[in-house]
Amino acid sequence: MNILNKLDKIDLNFEIYNNFDSEAEENKPLEKPIDDLNDKDDLNNSNIPVNENDVINISRSVILTKNIINNTHVCYLLGEIVYNIKEYIILFNLLDSLGKTDKISIYIDSYGGSVDSGLLLCSAIKRCKAEVTTCILGVGFSMGSMIWSYGDKLELLPGAMTMFHNISSGFFGYIGNIKKEVEHINEIGNMMLQGCVDKGILTLEEKNSILETNKEYFFPYDVMIERILKTPEAD
Repeated sequence: MNILNKLDKIDLNFEIYNNFDSEAEENKPLEKPIDDLNDKDDLNNSNIPVNENDVINISRSVILTKNIINNTHVCYLLGEIVYNIKEYIILFNLLDSLGKTDKISIYIDSYGGSVDSGLLLCSAIKRCKAEVTTCILGVGFSMGSMIWSYGDKLELLPGAMTMFHNISSGFFGYIGNIKKEVEHINEIGNMMLQGCVDKGILTLEEKNSILETNKEYFFPYDVMIERILKTPEAD
């Protein structure tokens, strides 16, 4: 069985990273012994390179592993960036706890999702003292691409694709308040896209086109890899 197929059945919360209280239904005990997760057949059939001895946490959206020997960490952000912040609490704590001698690689395969959760993930990556490498496995669209852009080192696997567009949201309430909300969300979009311009991921013309005309930009691997190889982070 593929490891990803077990995400709905197993929630591994090891004490080193389990620094939060969650509701009983979201923190169920293991239905199977941990050893079952380390079955060699399961790992051989897995689509992701997870060493069974390194798995420290699995949730529905995040897989975390650690190599004790060289003190490096690996995170997989898979699928939708969900609105439920609890899905990412352990990752937030890990990023905040790492020091300058640590390293972490975040592998992303996501079509995007929640702006709120995405902003928190971007903020956690930015303030992390360790060297953060972000890599797109297959697709990095919308908020998935924005999270990727915050890495200290940017990578893509051959065949990967990125997509950038304006924030999609909705508001209700008094007209004056809605106008303020729109202004606020526009400021967030401008800030994040300007970060992509500063790193050479987007051109200023592309950024303005996204904000002013809501244009979407899809970049295949060969186009984006050429852009990021020219950035200072690639040196």
